[in-house]
Amino acid sequence: MDLKNNILFVESIDSAIDTAILQKLLPKLHGSRKKLVPVLSSMWKLCLNDGVTKEIDAEFSATDFKYPESAEKIQRMYHAVVDNGFTSFAEA
Repeated sequence: MDLKNNILFVESIDSAIDTAILQKLLPKLHGSRKKLVPVLSSMWKLCLNDGVTKEIDAEFSATDFKYPESAEKIQRMYHAVVDNGFTSFAEA
């Protein structure tokens, strides 16, 4: 297997994980600010590319993330819980 195939394989794994987080894990999250802010912050950090440090309330740029679709939804959920005191997957 050459380098190009390795890169495509890794990108497809990351894309599959991103989809799994978005479709299987995030819909299970709902609740109060006290309960969700630590969870969403931890998940945000897991979505970042290696070596990137970015706060959850910073401007979103997909190039900073290994799992960009999940990170974008996590950020919307974070803003909703901070603004309203409660959030769910469907509302964000």
